[in-house]
Amino acid sequence: HIVYNNQAKIDMLGVDAKTLAEYEAVSAPVAEQMAVGAIANSDAQISVAVTGYAGEYGDESRGIDGGTVFIGSAFLQENQEAPAVYEVTEHHFNKDRTECRRQVLEAAMDVLERQIESLVTRPKIYVNGQTDLAQSFADDDIKYGISVGRRQPIHVAHIDCIREMVAEGLH
Repeated sequence: HIVYNNQAKIDMLGVDAKTLAEYEAVSAPVAEQMAVGAIANSDAQISVAVTGYAGEYGDESRGIDGGTVFIGSAFLQENQEAPAVYEVTEHHFNKDRTECRRQVLEAAMDVLERQIESLVTRPKIYVNGQTDLAQSFADDDIKYGISVGRRQPIHVAHIDCIREMVAEGLH
């Protein structure tokens, strides 16, 4: 989901209007609720949510500089009905909008990579349709599916390929 305005955050991701009123959109509590809501309102098993000021201007009234970004992430564990928060972090990136977007992408991909690696030890791993817990996640030649609870398996290409595809989209 891409949700720029607060009403979309409420409608599409289930962010609490009280949280938005108290902390405003660019905040750790909103990033957390966005990440949890992305899973709760989709078939996703993991999520990364970003809220921030990509550029030189921030919110002077709150003392938040341009380039300030909060990244929240969540996941759905096996046999769990509600998503759990993986982490929420605050970053202070370059105030150049293009460079800030690149840095946000890199940080979000790092979170996604850590999240996937942490999930590999929890659920069953399916490699080419076969369960094999001993298979290394780092094998470059195989695409993996991670089956978590009642959800369908997700297919995860090697992280470097994902990074490359997303980076191409920024140009």
